[in-house]
Parts: sequence; structure tokens; C-alpha cells
Amino acid sequence: KKNIGIHRQEVVVFLRDCAMNCRCYKQSYRTASLLIFLVVVLSAVVNTSSSLPPSSPPSCSSSITSSHSDNNNDSGHNVVIIEKTSTKEKKSTTDKEYELLKEEVVFQRWRSILSRVVRMPNGNVVDYDVVDQKGVGAVVIFVWNSQTKTATLVREYNPGCHRILYGVAAGLIEDDAKHSHGDPKQAAIMELEEECHLSGGTWHCLTTPSSSSSSLPTSVPMDKYAVTNITPYLVIDASHVTNPKPCDDEEDIEIVRNVTIDEVLRLIRSGEMNLVGGWACLLAIEKLRDLGEI
Repeated sequence: KKNIGIHRQEVVVFLRDCAMNCRCYKQSYRTASLLIFLVVVLSAVVNTSSSLPPSSPPSCSSSITSSHSDNNNDSGHNVVIIEKTSTKEKKSTTDKEYELLKEEVVFQRWRSILSRVVRMPNGNVVDYDVVDQKGVGAVVIFVWNSQTKTATLVREYNPGCHRILYGVAAGLIEDDAKHSHGDPKQAAIMELEEECHLSGGTWHCLTTPSSSSSSLPTSVPMDKYAVTNITPYLVIDASHVTNPKPCDDEEDIEIVRNVTIDEVLRLIRSGEMNLVGGWACLLAIEKLRDLGEI
């Protein structure tokens, strides 16, 4: 294949003609048979090569970006995607290449605005406005009743959009004895009682552990320009609390029980629920399907 190059087809035609001449002039049948064999082999080589994409020499800067098995491929071969990177292009960015030069609080009340000055990988220096708030993160809790196959939501005023929206129980993780010094599960238990008047039940964290050696769940950044990380939970069959802990002074919450999954999805699609609440609901619905609840 390698030596014949682009002249494969011409060689096949030539050998075929030679084979025919050998037979016509009654030359050696052994020679004619050998030539016919070569025609068959080379024809197969041509057909195989024509179905393959043009080959190109390997690049020293080529890198494998992904490798997976194509389930639709009957042969079961792995499909490897190669991404070529020019040596003149900049390297892939990592967290270390974004250098934090300066950070200061430029406004502070319950929430703060931070000025973060960062040197980008391309050398540009950018001054970002970043939102921070008290505590060491936040939790959201989706409440499910396995008997009625319904959820419990909250409905409250959202000052950011100046609207009353549906959502799930939520709150900050406080770094004090109230929340076991930053324990997200304890914070979620407290918020469930304060906002939904419920306690106990079976709890499921909706993210995976932060590492194979850690029991702490993964928290998810709330927004591109926010410091807060959120840990989502699902609680099933929590019990009613007669004398619940009070809500915070700035909260005016209406508890909405017996909400079906279809209604939850409608609220998300119609914009009647904020983004974080909708995200928590979708994760919980996925988990409920895995558990066979819905």
C-alpha cells in the first residue's frame, strides 16, 4: 500500500491486462494465476484505501481531547477525537494562570461588593465587581411527600426582581454554633424548620462528594459574579413541627403544600420561580426518578 502510492489503480489495470495476455498467448497458467491473484489483492487494497479519509503526518502538538465508545458503531471500536493545537497558540488556561492581585470591600451591609483585581492569562488586568454575603455558603431544600406524591414550596417576595416568586426552602450557612460551624446539612435542617415548619425525614444530598476521600458534598457556585456556593438537598417525608423556629425579620414566607411535579415544572418554565430554586427542583426530580418515587 505504501510503495504503490497514488498509482494503485494503474498497477491493477496493468496486471489484469498481463494476466489476460498470458492466457491469450497460452503462456504459463501458473504465471497467469499469480497475476490474477495480485489483481484481486490490489483491488481490495484500492477499495479499502478509497473509503478511508486522507492520512496526514502526526503532529507533535496534537492532543487527545476525548475518547469514548460509540454505541451506534457495530464494530465496537473506540472513537478518539484529536484536537490539534498550534505551538503558537496560548496554552489552556488553569486557575493558577488567573492571578488575584488585589481584593477589597467597596460596599458592605448584609451583602458586600468586592473589588477583585485579576491578571488574565493574556496579561490584561481586570477589576471585577463581585457579590459576597455573610456566612460560608448556602443551602436549598426540596421537600417531597411520598404518600401524596407532591412537593412543598415557598412563596415569597424577591427584592432583586421586585416580585413574589415560588421557590424552595433556602438559607445561608452560618459559621457559628447554630449551624455546627459551617455544616451544610445542619443549616438545611434549620432552614427546613424555619421556612416549611417541618423536621426529620430522609435526606439526600443532590450533588456528589467533593472528593473520593471526603464525605462533604460538592457545593456549586451560585453565579459568575457571586462568591456564594450552594449545596442542594432533597428531604422525603419530613414531619410537621408544631412550634417551629421563627423566620428572619426580613422574610415573609407563604408555605405552599401539595404541589405536583407537573405544577413545579410549569412554574419553572413560566418564570414564576427564580433560577436557583428551579435548579434545585430539577435536581430533586431527577433524584426522585432514580428512587422510583415518580
